[in-house]
Amino acid sequence: MLRPRSVVTLFESSEETLGNKSVVDFKLGGVNYRLSVVSDDPRPDSYAFPKGAKLLLSSPTMTQVLFPYSDDEMDEPSIRLDWAGDLDADGKLDLYMHLNHHYNVSRGVLLLSSQAGEGQLVRAVADFIAVGC
Repeated sequence: MLRPRSVVTLFESSEETLGNKSVVDFKLGGVNYRLSVVSDDPRPDSYAFPKGAKLLLSSPTMTQVLFPYSDDEMDEPSIRLDWAGDLDADGKLDLYMHLNHHYNVSRGVLLLSSQAGEGQLVRAVADFIAVGC
């Protein structure tokens, strides 16, 4: 359960999207984490999230797919990291991200480590979706 307290923040507030071949590294509680976009698309550091790409969260012991681009209904998907730290005070990485499947949809997602299931580093516990026009 979340309670009022000071929160460990490792990263906050970015307007840049994570594109092809993006990598963001964190260290929390002596554990290294890596957020990365992987794909077979040869274009490095593109703002685009190419079809077939995956957003991965990795630790030394496991890798979890957070956002796969495999759906034909996706239209210009984008990913933005808004915050990383330890919100739930379990000593593990938590994230708040925008995982948008369409250029006209904004979907903010809270991912908490304390709610992760077996084989997961984090689990989505809340999201807020806004649609334009």
